[in-house]
Amino acid sequence: MNKIFLYLFLILAASFTNAQKTNISLEGEYMGQETPDLTAKLFAPDFISTDNSEKAASFHPNGKEFYFTREGEEGLTKIMFSKIIDTKWSLPEALPIPNQESFRAFVTKDGSRMFFASIDLVDEQDSRREYNIWVMDREDSTWKNPRPLDSHINTPDALELHPSVADDGTLYFKRFSFQDETEKIFYSEWKDGQYLQAKPFEADLGSFAEDPFISPDESYVIFNPSGPTKFGSMHISFRDDKGNWTTPKDMGLNGELPSLSPDRKYLFFIRNNDVYWVDAKIIENFR
Repeated sequence: MNKIFLYLFLILAASFTNAQKTNISLEGEYMGQETPDLTAKLFAPDFISTDNSEKAASFHPNGKEFYFTREGEEGLTKIMFSKIIDTKWSLPEALPIPNQESFRAFVTKDGSRMFFASIDLVDEQDSRREYNIWVMDREDSTWKNPRPLDSHINTPDALELHPSVADDGTLYFKRFSFQDETEKIFYSEWKDGQYLQAKPFEADLGSFAEDPFISPDESYVIFNPSGPTKFGSMHISFRDDKGNWTTPKDMGLNGELPSLSPDRKYLFFIRNNDVYWVDAKIIENFR
């Protein structure tokens, strides 16, 4: 009998704890969180960073909307968002994207388009799934018309993931090739209302480089060298005065999928399936 009471008590305690987390109320810039210095801090614990698996976080340029990826039921990932409503941040909810899975949202500088990676069934017969880069448009206060980018970006013999867009519209992303099983960073320039054929990133980042973040002015790129020994450590390469990319340096930050805050003061990234942030001044330490 005592074991039954103990079991019921634990269930009630867990329910109360979850209710407390659900009722968290945050307001103000950066959800009212104490800003970090050069030591990374967990961002919005129990609200954004939870017991679930969170990935790929970024703010809308207006600073009033926050997007991130969360793994939910059946291990499927969805883009979640929270926004300021009457000074308070709303409880995170999934964006209404019809695809099977979606992740890493990146909103352009003018706030008019959102790029994201998505998994959708290619063939119902063999349940084959394909990772591609998609885009959708901002109309009033909602996102509409989700669609995959064309064959200049998405290819049938590779997976395209993790978009990052510079201020001039140039798109950077990761491509995993089925042919040689390499992971490399590609980019595509925006010209005359369309993306040009994607090209490999010029810098020598090795055969395995993924999860790129391009700075707004394309003066630096942060990425992860993948592989059994280097995965998890973010590296940075700068563009010099001649347009060449410097040898990548290890930033000493264990994490992945970085992004920059709209005011460019803070670097957000993922560590151990949670969202972290750090003062962006850390970037200048490696220039």
